[in-house]
Amino acid sequence: MIIVFNTELIGVLFQGHADRPRCQWFIGVIVAPHGIDGVQIGRSDGAVSFQPNISFRTHEQQHIVGLWLGFHTVIEAALGADMVAYSESKELAEKGFLTSSCCPAFVTYIEKTFPQLLPLVSHNLSPMAAVSKYIKSREPNCKVIFIGPCTAKKAEVQRETVAPYVDVAMTFEELQALFDSKDIDIMTLSEGVLDNASYFGRIFARSGGLSDAVAQALKEQDIKDFELKPCACDGIEACRAALLKKSKDRLDANFIEGMACIGGCIGGAGCLTHGERNKAEVDKYGKEAYEKTITDAISMLK
Repeated sequence: MIIVFNTELIGVLFQGHADRPRCQWFIGVIVAPHGIDGVQIGRSDGAVSFQPNISFRTHEQQHIVGLWLGFHTVIEAALGADMVAYSESKELAEKGFLTSSCCPAFVTYIEKTFPQLLPLVSHNLSPMAAVSKYIKSREPNCKVIFIGPCTAKKAEVQRETVAPYVDVAMTFEELQALFDSKDIDIMTLSEGVLDNASYFGRIFARSGGLSDAVAQALKEQDIKDFELKPCACDGIEACRAALLKKSKDRLDANFIEGMACIGGCIGGAGCLTHGERNKAEVDKYGKEAYEKTITDAISMLK
């Protein structure tokens, strides 16, 4: 039997699935820098680990808040970023040129504006979809909920390549509404630790982080016959300029990191605040990671 802690939450998130008994669902959460990217994991043996010891003042506090809302397990989306960096670096070295595929708004922009460049888009899933696919392979009956700053994720989860792995995408604003509905004051909660991902997976959240992670993955895999020349695009206008140059064969780079939002994911429209983002804070959080290399982080998946 699969257990669900919070049937009210499940009823809200999975409207339209009333024909399925709620006891067949189990929920978990995936966490990303500057917020929660949620995936809840349901275990067929009914095992439950409930440790209310994390607050939301830091990047780790999402864990306990997620549990209080009815989630079972919190996982960093940055672990998916480690997975993507490792495989995308190999794909790049093999093909010689790629654009990133982790930002759904960037990929959609290519589809609509530069369709001739679609063959150059990486075949890798986004970090959200990559780690969710892994979770679904281990727990087929679980429900996966992504919670983050990106409104474009709502469209991404409807793609045929992603829909089997992610059930719901929510924003931080919607998460705050859940906090308010349960009278949860996150400032009163204690702190804990998340240790799913490496420094390089965590810095995916800011512009330039993906390129740094790909460079690290090439190094860790001892790929020496390929020289990385990245073009990190900070915002959709920078993306447009790079793609235009590539379409005219005038781009002096072999990897386009496309981030539609200024600053990267941390500048997403679904954030609770919309002031200037400090990339140094993302790097600081990254350096707190227990796993120091991408290889160390993804080795836990084997």
